[in-house]
Amino acid sequence: YIGLFGILVVLLALFGGVTAQTCDCDFRPLDFCETVTLDQVTPGGTTCLRENVLCGGCHCQIGGQFQCPISEGVTSYRLLNPEVPTDDSCEEFTQDIANCPANIAVFSCANSQRVQWNPLFVCSIPGTIFPSGADVDIAQLTILQTSNATISIVNLAGGEVTGEVSVTFVNNVTPVNAFTSQWSDGQTVPVIRTLPAGGSEEFPVVQVAATQTLVGTGNLRNQISAITGTTNTVDITFNVAFQAQTGGFSGGAFNLFSDVT
Repeated sequence: YIGLFGILVVLLALFGGVTAQTCDCDFRPLDFCETVTLDQVTPGGTTCLRENVLCGGCHCQIGGQFQCPISEGVTSYRLLNPEVPTDDSCEEFTQDIANCPANIAVFSCANSQRVQWNPLFVCSIPGTIFPSGADVDIAQLTILQTSNATISIVNLAGGEVTGEVSVTFVNNVTPVNAFTSQWSDGQTVPVIRTLPAGGSEEFPVVQVAATQTLVGTGNLRNQISAITGTTNTVDITFNVAFQAQTGGFSGGAFNLFSDVT
């Protein structure tokens, strides 16, 4: 099972310059992260709650594609011993937090399909989500990909064999002139297996979640600008294939699925 989370972020030239303090920033797709919130303050100290919640949005990033206004001196909390799961002692501190620009449009789409993908997945971006006549300054696609699969291997050699086994997911997004770089391939975490002569084994493999951002070209920006405020669409097509590396064993991968959001 491969999981892909795709978000197209478009900055529209609708407003004048921002006067508040800003930072270079990028858009981060939704993912689970740990948050620390105040629980109680007692004479014995301050304690906090930690939760895994969905988080995302804009964050300061040197060289990021956008300029984000900053909220300064936001009250926050951090654990004193985060490596100790049972220790909820914490302290208050202040930090500056990036806010997404007001003139930003975000669009996401989803798909779940067995690899090889047939048909390919087409993400259609509607012009109705943009104000009519808006010019697009920046467009950026963020893809979050995870995967898993099952591999079956057999040792047909006359003696014991040890090999490294994995699956490479061959990624492709078109049109190729829409982005300044290509969507790089993903790989499951390699595992090492040793089998005696004639031995066989079936086991799962997984890919650690990975995020990749593709910056839109002038061609993509012009295509989106041309449909703002209309019912027309700009289509982006995703495809995922695979290659199995079986480390000298006979066999291959199966039960591979793909998701795009």
